[in-house]
Amino acid sequence: MAHLGITRIGRHNFHRVFSFSLTLSLVASAAADAPDIVWQQSPGGAITFVAFAPDQQTLASANVDRYVNLWRVSDGLLLNTLTGHSDQVRAVDFSSDSQTMASGSYDQTIRLWRVSDGALLQTLTGHTHRVWSVAFSPDGQTLASGSFDRSIKLWRVSDGALLNTLTGHGNFVYSVAFSPDGQTLVSGSQDQTIKLWRVSDGALLSTLTGHTDSVRRVVFSPDGQTLASASYDQTVRLWRVSDGALLRTLSGHSDVVYTVVFDPSGERVASGSNDQTIRIWRVADGALLLTYDQEAEPRVESLAYAPDGRFFAYGHGGTVVLARNPFAPALPGDIDQDGDVDLSDLAALLAAYGLCAGDPGYNAAADLDGSGCVALDDLALLLAHYGEGA
Repeated sequence: MAHLGITRIGRHNFHRVFSFSLTLSLVASAAADAPDIVWQQSPGGAITFVAFAPDQQTLASANVDRYVNLWRVSDGLLLNTLTGHSDQVRAVDFSSDSQTMASGSYDQTIRLWRVSDGALLQTLTGHTHRVWSVAFSPDGQTLASGSFDRSIKLWRVSDGALLNTLTGHGNFVYSVAFSPDGQTLVSGSQDQTIKLWRVSDGALLSTLTGHTDSVRRVVFSPDGQTLASASYDQTVRLWRVSDGALLRTLSGHSDVVYTVVFDPSGERVASGSNDQTIRIWRVADGALLLTYDQEAEPRVESLAYAPDGRFFAYGHGGTVVLARNPFAPALPGDIDQDGDVDLSDLAALLAAYGLCAGDPGYNAAADLDGSGCVALDDLALLLAHYGEGA
């Protein structure tokens, strides 16, 4: 039965919103020490992974209750629930065209689903232990999977054929990811190492050591030049891909770090931990920029940035959350800076239309192209982005 509760979220912590389990909680602002939440959903079991479709229309969340939920990013509407796995679902990923989604499970299988209607396309079998990670290649033609059987498998997406099995890790494989050019695969393991593999023939290129406990997540930067890794040793590490050099160690979490992701700019990474915090770090110098403390909330096990960088999503306990990225580039036309381009922005522009710097009533925020006057070009820019945002 749905239950009535109160969600306390807000820039000044005074918004109280009634919410039901399995129903949407819409919130417009966030406290300095809490994410600026757009919506959140509590579908049931603990959230194990979240991922955005490249077209940013859909957010997938996997959970321990053996299913995957597909949510509409714009408003948090539940689009579909994908069932069929017989044990926990630990990972999900979307193909580059956003049409196919893969899920990996403790039931030792990988399933491929059609996003538009949730149809099961294929079930890939071959692993002999839990599947913990799945990743599509950038061209969407190959899928990689990492398993507790200590292997990595590469599959042809079109027909599910097994292309290669990569072995070399001495313990569970927690994470796999493709480089942006699709030529290299990275893997992280309970054996405390990170390995780089050549995709074309499965050759081991290098092994990175330095973590003192399990490597839970590995990801490439958007330009493919840097790796980030999250570990049970409570650190995030940044590595140079070309030679495997350790660039810096990001310390500050007080418990296991489950996840790390680059933002789309590649300038920052976000990490989530069993210490109930999300931390955002600057890549260039490792500076800690922001800490979100979830207080009594459960651990943060998965994070994902939206492709355009305006939002990020995370799972904590049984809740999946969409929040605004505090470092997102300004949305063109968002004159009042409330996160969307709407009627209030249009009204502000029209009120200043025809005015130039120095004129009474001139509004620099409405001078979108920085020309010094609010004119037709500014109106055209606003209308081109009208309706965008949360």
